[in-house]
Amino acid sequence: MDTFAIICLCLSGLFIMFPIIGSIHTVVLNFLASSSFEDCKTIILHRKARTPESQKPAEKSNLPLEEEYGSEKKYTCTEKVMKSFAIQENFSAVMAGTSQNQEYPTLNGIRILSLLWIISGHTSMLSGVLNIDNSLEWLSNVLEKPQYIYVVSGPYFLGVDAFFFLRIQPLHLTSILIFIGLVSLVKWGIFREMLKFHSDSCRVGWWANILLINNFMSLQKTCLGWTWYLSADFQFHLTVPLVIFLYVRAKRVMIAVVTLTCAASVITTTFISYFLKLPIHNPKCESQCRENYWAEYYERPYCRYGPFLVGMILAILLVGKQSLYFKNRTQAALGWISALALMLTVISLAFVLDDTQSSYSVMAALYQGLHRTLWAVVLGLIFILCHEGYGGIVTTLLSFDVWGFLSKISYAGYLVHPIIIYFYCGLQEELFHYQDLNMLYLFIGHCALTFIVALLFTVLVEIPFQRLMSI
Repeated sequence: MDTFAIICLCLSGLFIMFPIIGSIHTVVLNFLASSSFEDCKTIILHRKARTPESQKPAEKSNLPLEEEYGSEKKYTCTEKVMKSFAIQENFSAVMAGTSQNQEYPTLNGIRILSLLWIISGHTSMLSGVLNIDNSLEWLSNVLEKPQYIYVVSGPYFLGVDAFFFLRIQPLHLTSILIFIGLVSLVKWGIFREMLKFHSDSCRVGWWANILLINNFMSLQKTCLGWTWYLSADFQFHLTVPLVIFLYVRAKRVMIAVVTLTCAASVITTTFISYFLKLPIHNPKCESQCRENYWAEYYERPYCRYGPFLVGMILAILLVGKQSLYFKNRTQAALGWISALALMLTVISLAFVLDDTQSSYSVMAALYQGLHRTLWAVVLGLIFILCHEGYGGIVTTLLSFDVWGFLSKISYAGYLVHPIIIYFYCGLQEELFHYQDLNMLYLFIGHCALTFIVALLFTVLVEIPFQRLMSI
């Protein structure tokens, strides 16, 4: 184990030690503020020497106990910091409050279903890349057939574009520390090379994750490759103040700027896809083509700005709306037909258009430039329909209380689930056989472990730092 790994392990240990100390400190504070302790304090403070004066009947106070001994205790800054790390309070914060208390509960369902889609895709992709013995069958089935759209078939990881909202950095950086530390501790199996590749990349490019520019790094220097969207999402949010300013001061200018920006993103992505002949789905071409797919398109913010722009405009429209967008059931029915037709088009075209290197078509490049933005439009339509009372069973499904709980730990779930999958694959000593049932079994196991670990990360890291920011 080298010095870098030791430093990572020590820093990871702090994220465990602080919550333990904070929990003990909070228990002591709560005991000191409890009625039992106050009763003991009252007896001690009222005890007097045994003199004739003391034998007189005591006058009963009409004041409440807290008024006799001062108002509720004001916590010092140090005490507030310690309470921020208290496990019992942070766990209660995660468990308390469901989607019933939220204005847009359907967003929770969309977010969690998107996360499950991402986990399903990574379960199949990483297992298929690392350690299955019938890779040809996996390639011909999972990567080519429409019924495997929930895995990695068709448009590549559309769930990512539906998932993110801006979160803070501590959990992101903690996942890097723990990943590097555990990689150096565990005795891996025969598939250690992929883990070593990611570990070595983090040793070189960890600073880019801190600065949130790792989506501009080369593949060999990208630390925890799946965190590229955190940087892209942060970069997207830098444009929000300008759009809001234009919305308040000059709505027509805002419309023009938004339209031109969206068009620029689509055109840029289309030209990049056409000249580099980037595949529509499943970058299974030669190594240079795959590297171009990830480095020049998939992780670049100017190619992924469309979905964020759609979400931002949707939020502005919802806040500033004066009336319902769908006035009656007829309009709502047309909205549902449009949304479902557009969804079907986005998915089906991926299996129809020609994206082979030898005969790459203009339509394939245009699809590459448009399909993620169109997918965001579909989700926006479904959300508005549900929010305005035309969702029916869809609203019920997306508004389950369990989604409200899981959405609180969804960010941690996104960060840790590839680590869990990599660790599982890296510990294997032999290949396993691809079958749909095996993949389903792995998916269920990875989801269960993901949400357990995500709950721990949320309680130990994410919520404490959120509470520290409010002090």
